[in-house]
Amino acid sequence: MEETETQGHLLWIHYMDALYYASVGAREPARDAVRRALAVRPEIAEMQALGRALADPEAEGPVDVTPFIVGAR
Repeated sequence: MEETETQGHLLWIHYMDALYYASVGAREPARDAVRRALAVRPEIAEMQALGRALADPEAEGPVDVTPFIVGAR
């Protein structure tokens, strides 16, 4: 498997984890998944935006992840 293919798989896993965890209100695991996704591809605008939405450590509860889904706009 090529490195770019492996990176693509890792990105997809972390991206889906971030969306899932944010949508169910598990904010710390969501932040971890965002960090991991951005470590693979730091230019992904949706992950950057989700990271900003999750930045407040005092915020609680689910996040509407619709704006962070690639191609949903």
